[in-house]
Amino acid sequence: MGRMGASIAVLTLLATLALTEAAFSKNPEAASPDSSSGMMELLLKIGAALATGMLLHVMAQPKNAAKKRKGEEYKGKVCVLGAGVAGLQVARSLKNRGIDCVVFDKAPDVGGLWRHNYVDSGIQAPKLMYEFPDFPAPYGDFAKTPEIQSYIKSFVDKFALAPLLRLNTKVESVTQGAGGKGWSVSVSSPSGAETLIFDYVVICQGMYSTTPNMEMLKDYTPGKDVFKGRVMHSSEYTDAAVAEGKQVVVVGSGKSAIDIALHASKVGAKSTLLFRNAHWGTPRLIAGLIPFKFVFTGRLGQALVSWYKGAWPSQAGSVYVAHKILWPVIAAAFRLVELIFAIQFGHFGKWRPSLDFVKDFYGYAQIHTPEYTKAITSSKVELVKSQIVSFGPDYVTIQNGKRIAADVVVFATGFGKSYGFLSPALVQQLDIDDDGLYLYRHMLPAGVKDIAFVGSESASLSNICTYGIQAEWLARMLTKRIQEPSDLLKTQEIDMFKTWKRGWMPKTGSRAGMIMAHWIHYHDSLLRDMGEPHRRFGMNWLAEIFHPYDARAYKGLVGSN
Repeated sequence: MGRMGASIAVLTLLATLALTEAAFSKNPEAASPDSSSGMMELLLKIGAALATGMLLHVMAQPKNAAKKRKGEEYKGKVCVLGAGVAGLQVARSLKNRGIDCVVFDKAPDVGGLWRHNYVDSGIQAPKLMYEFPDFPAPYGDFAKTPEIQSYIKSFVDKFALAPLLRLNTKVESVTQGAGGKGWSVSVSSPSGAETLIFDYVVICQGMYSTTPNMEMLKDYTPGKDVFKGRVMHSSEYTDAAVAEGKQVVVVGSGKSAIDIALHASKVGAKSTLLFRNAHWGTPRLIAGLIPFKFVFTGRLGQALVSWYKGAWPSQAGSVYVAHKILWPVIAAAFRLVELIFAIQFGHFGKWRPSLDFVKDFYGYAQIHTPEYTKAITSSKVELVKSQIVSFGPDYVTIQNGKRIAADVVVFATGFGKSYGFLSPALVQQLDIDDDGLYLYRHMLPAGVKDIAFVGSESASLSNICTYGIQAEWLARMLTKRIQEPSDLLKTQEIDMFKTWKRGWMPKTGSRAGMIMAHWIHYHDSLLRDMGEPHRRFGMNWLAEIFHPYDARAYKGLVGSN
């Protein structure tokens, strides 16, 4: 940021500080909310503070940190585990660079969780937030699983990836060779078992589709053997007939739980959603008027979160300073947002989440549909904040002793990560914590060479887009267009992110992979590594600040160098 930019940044900081002080002055005459004029003055000052802070936030973004490198041919062979949206984009970027690769998946078709999911599943975001960066999706907003699966298969056809695929093939084990060179990958398929040798391995097994989490069921030993109904995980809820005319109890509070409870309310006799903790819902239309993407998916929304909870660690120091100065203003703004959401969804009393909205979003993000809201207000879906303590023949008993009639109990409790196919020695080297696997750039481990994780340890507001950028970053690193960082540099970044995330994000088994609303800053870091412009709207500052970012902002990256 040159001298002029630095001067503007300093002046902006001073102006922001003065406005913030005025807005939160203890002098009631400064901005008293007891009168309409005082409230208007307060809002104007807060608005001015946000505007100046936003100018600083955008101008202070680091410049491209790397120059494009010429690169060289990669002569090794790469094993890709998983043929979902991450693995397929890795295959495309590797193929585009002339790298020999094979994609394994135990399923008979591509798509990962989109190949076969629970009834009425789909994306909870507008289509521009869930499409490949330079391959527009044909479906509309909030598409259902069959449409998405069809789109994924058309991606395979478009980029001729079928010859790279080995479907119906399960990876049984992955073991690093002697001296840390090469990999032995043992696979099994209907044609038999074999062990293959590769130079590099890319894990693309996904964040949310590995092993169904049924741990909660182990706590319900009393009576579960006498229950005459059916108990299943959400991944097994694939036939609408399961719920027809039945009393369905859904355990969980995430997207799959809400989707299944809503579906059961349409075809079943009764639908009950049972959960231990309340979480904030994000409406598609904030206050019934503003599409959420205009608030949360651009640099403005990212700035609000950064000023409130802290900047993405790799960002400019001035953003950190802005956070220190502006967080009181933003905290007040988010209290207003929470009030709006509480009114929209009835988050009052026992239904009010214990965490603030942003913190809760980084652990349990969910976007509520208008249909679900209507189902709650009309009691088509009954909400019960408790948990099962025992089963009866045709009911479950919850903590207060109440019995809830049940023919079907669905555990929409997510998935656990399994690294059982990796050798024990490798798992130990990866140093996996109880809140996930921390990686350099959310892709590379420290201390283990020739392995990467794409899409496996990262969750953003647009996963499919993020995975595409990760795939291209990896392809460029393998072809020396990006210099692979040293173990020291990897460790330093990993430690930095551990400290930052554990400082404010809720503890979950996937906290290490949480990117969420910081997704643009994360993409910025990858693009700077590649020597690509990270401000995707160029010098159009208004668009850069206010226009929502989506996958199409990143088109043209694959093979651009």
